Amino acid sequence: MKRYLTFCWFIFLGFTISETALAGKETFEWLPVTEADWEVRADSAQGIHDAVILFEKIFCNDEKLFDDKCYYSIYQRIRILSPEGRKWGDVTAPYVHKKQKIEEIRARAVLPNGQEVLLPAEQILEKEIFKSGEIKIKQKSFSIPGMANDCIIEYFIKYRVPTTPGIWLIQKEIHLKKGEFTWKFYQGGDLTVWQQLFIMGDMKPNYLWLNTQKRLNVEQRPSLKNPEEVIFTIDDVPAFESEPYATPDIVLKAQLRDYYGSAETPAAYWGNLSSSLNDFLGGFTQKDKKVSEIVESFRTLNSREEKVRAAYEWLQKNLKNTTYAEDDEQDFKDNNSVDDVIKRGYGSAEEINIAFYDLLREMNIDAKIVYLIDWQENFLVYDAKYWQFDRSAVRVPDEKGYYDFYCPGEQYLACGDIPWVNEGTPGFLIGDMNWNFIDIPFSEARSNRTNRSLTLAMDDQMQLRGPMAEKLKGHAARTVRLRLHEATEVEKLNYLQERFSENFPSSKADSFRVEGLQEVDQPVNIHCNVKNDFPGIQAGDRLLLKPYNLFSAHENPFNSETRKYSIMFEYAREIIESLAIELPEQWKVEALPPDSSFANPVGLCQVVFRSYGEGKSLSVQRVFKLNGPSWKASDYPYVRALFQAQKAFEEMTVVLKKGEPG
Repeated sequence: MKRYLTFCWFIFLGFTISETALAGKETFEWLPVTEADWEVRADSAQGIHDAVILFEKIFCNDEKLFDDKCYYSIYQRIRILSPEGRKWGDVTAPYVHKKQKIEEIRARAVLPNGQEVLLPAEQILEKEIFKSGEIKIKQKSFSIPGMANDCIIEYFIKYRVPTTPGIWLIQKEIHLKKGEFTWKFYQGGDLTVWQQLFIMGDMKPNYLWLNTQKRLNVEQRPSLKNPEEVIFTIDDVPAFESEPYATPDIVLKAQLRDYYGSAETPAAYWGNLSSSLNDFLGGFTQKDKKVSEIVESFRTLNSREEKVRAAYEWLQKNLKNTTYAEDDEQDFKDNNSVDDVIKRGYGSAEEINIAFYDLLREMNIDAKIVYLIDWQENFLVYDAKYWQFDRSAVRVPDEKGYYDFYCPGEQYLACGDIPWVNEGTPGFLIGDMNWNFIDIPFSEARSNRTNRSLTLAMDDQMQLRGPMAEKLKGHAARTVRLRLHEATEVEKLNYLQERFSENFPSSKADSFRVEGLQEVDQPVNIHCNVKNDFPGIQAGDRLLLKPYNLFSAHENPFNSETRKYSIMFEYAREIIESLAIELPEQWKVEALPPDSSFANPVGLCQVVFRSYGEGKSLSVQRVFKLNGPSWKASDYPYVRALFQAQKAFEEMTVVLKKGEPG
């Protein structure tokens, strides 16, 4: 198991600000290993088992923030208590090449007899783990040598970064005995007096902690009146226990957030930010002669819905989306107005959304820009006064007074849809006098329906052959479109084969065909030919067939009796799987399981069995419906019961009997 030291960046007023680093050229020295360190043992009452973090000390120095020379360091000491605990000696430290630098790494193991084993520099490995355009992420990794089942290990890593991380995840996968975080503030020394007057009003150090009942001790130095740094300490933080299908760890773990921002209240901050962004929108849409020309072509449309759809489709058809442009494409000029976007024929995802907003307002439709959060990576901290949003959308009232949300700036997104990672999150509404935040709705299960069918014929050697067809709507269809976007034929075939193997693990397929990739308002259809050995057991003149052995087994990750965290799936969905088998002449259906159905507030699962032509053909249909993606921990019994029922239905068996031909 590798330990990943993860940076989380937060953007405020166009630059990233935040947490932790060891300053300048100070010499690092190991702290003495004490008797108290050796006395720490496994303690089930405290959740200490294979290993425990004796301390974690993080230091951040922002003194040269505007010179892009901040320092971040982490010093961690771990007590190894068993062979399983030795995995914590594998450490991986990623960094952004050319933007960040790891200046120093030290590590050692200390044995009970006092022997010290240091990490040699040549055992620190480096490799590239990600590259996209000019962004390249590398990592350094090492395994601390000399570890034993009863020892102490520790390591020190020092980064130089343009800005330091804005989050300290206090809660770890193992118990933390003592945590310490020091933040040395930016003091404004590298700016001119005029620059300081311009920006320092919004550069006040702010901090808050989340998801912890334990209060952090806070010490400001050299004084409360004129602090230059702040030290946070906390003791005995229990290990974080993950659960399947929970929101990401970043949402759930105890953590400290620190950043530079306004000294005003959160309500005032968000209100002023909304007002400022509304002013920006006014300036960006002021030059919109081209917008008026486009709108003129929509004058003959009757309903509001027709006008909204026409504007949406015009933008997706006529504008190149630079957010998704390939790395080797042309350099794009900065757009300063909606007219620039339309005249040049390109814009970022946000600029295309703003153009849509402007087109609708030109048609007297009260559209508003909303900023959205990707719930897989982020969540709204209302009291944290910095930018926390990942993309934009446009809120539009319908003719009945309800609201729909549109994202024409997103690839392969049908009119009226938003990406599933933004569903159910708070939206930051721009330019509304009454509301700053609104709830983004979830899509319905029927909007994300998958129909999957196998139509097979069984021969005398009990081989099954026939076509497979899939029909995908909504988010399910968009997932395929995004994966196949500009893929080569080889890449496309590899993806389809991989996807097929996930859904039909015991079958083989060829002759793949995909339809509807470009028509975003239509389903995606996937076809192929399938062959499979008979998925059952022969007992004399009978065959015992579990029909859904032909399909992938549905997982049941909900086996625990209780649940601590809420449950989060990707999106609401409905999956209809159908199987038809034409039997050879000497075989016929003898016995079918009863039709079965289970439903509760979370969803529905059911199976239906039929035979036709005096038992010569078998038809089976399975339905699984998840009514919504987000469920409270108190709903866990319903979630668990639904998945248990789904798993039980897979065990149902059809009996086939062999007789004389004809």
